[in-house]
Amino acid sequence: MSYNIINIDTKIEKNLIISNNISLKDTLSIMNNNSIKILFVIDKNKRLVGSITDGDLRRMYYKNISINTKLRQIKFKKPNTIIDKKKISKKLLNKKIEYVPYVSNQNKIIKIFHISYTPQYFRDIPIFVFAGGKGNRLKPLTDSKPKPLITISGKTLIQHIIEKFINQNYSKFFISINYKGSLIKKSISDLNYNKNYEFTFLKESKPLGTAGSLYFLKNKIRDLVIVINSDIIFDFNAEDIVNYHKKKKQDVTVVTLKKIFNNPYGIINEKRNYINKIIEKPTNIYEIVVGMYVFSLKCLSELKSIKKIDMNIFIKELISKKYKVAKYQLNSKYFIDIGTKENYDQANNFFNQ
Repeated sequence: MSYNIINIDTKIEKNLIISNNISLKDTLSIMNNNSIKILFVIDKNKRLVGSITDGDLRRMYYKNISINTKLRQIKFKKPNTIIDKKKISKKLLNKKIEYVPYVSNQNKIIKIFHISYTPQYFRDIPIFVFAGGKGNRLKPLTDSKPKPLITISGKTLIQHIIEKFINQNYSKFFISINYKGSLIKKSISDLNYNKNYEFTFLKESKPLGTAGSLYFLKNKIRDLVIVINSDIIFDFNAEDIVNYHKKKKQDVTVVTLKKIFNNPYGIINEKRNYINKIIEKPTNIYEIVVGMYVFSLKCLSELKSIKKIDMNIFIKELISKKYKVAKYQLNSKYFIDIGTKENYDQANNFFNQ
């Protein structure tokens, strides 16, 4: 198995090591302020006694373990460690453990390493991420940074999306940028993804709507492209979507999801100016467009020039020209659209549960 050992920044590393004398409540607070969701627990002699993840904390919560419980009262499993950097056990690598303490013979932490695993193969379909929007509905959060750099549970929105695809063995990314685009480029550069991952930034000189920047892909892809907005977080299997697209021989696949909308008001039905029914707080189910698509190359030929065009208009034009446009309905465990401040707060609450 191919892998790289990466040194973690000293400041970040310091925040990953905690005393077993603190409570679960304090541990949760530290975890929520870290982008890396694992902490390493040491005793009063600074010896490593265990590790704890955000998943562990959730399981303790469901078991009704008091948040005031001290970590020294918890029995930890023996943590994975590295004693010799040149001899990392196959067992550890097979588990694909990402963060591992390098310890001394006295079991004291010398360094914490990030192990980056290189997939045995990469999928050859590129990912196109729309990241040029201003995020006006999220002001003042977007006054100083673009919407894709808003942080949810310690990671930027665009990082959530990129790593979702990386975890499914996709390696080639095109990212359209406009508003504060240099910050997006720097943010992705600072993440230090290894050289197997390719990022190409496509600069919009002016806002091009939700589809116009697809024009820049015309000479850059061979067959298909997966297109996704940068303000959504949801569960999906990209391979399933692409296979469906190919099997049905579609030109465009629009990814959808059934979503329940609860109306907080009573509504009326009328007949001949008289009310014949009042429905109290009805629930409606709609099939929504999530903001993810698969396009075949020939669709891009319909974009004749660089111009502003929104996705619904572009797809409407493709339908009028007899392109095959169909849906792929997700059965996602969660779907969060970070379009408003309320959605942003809901997303953070969801991931910090």
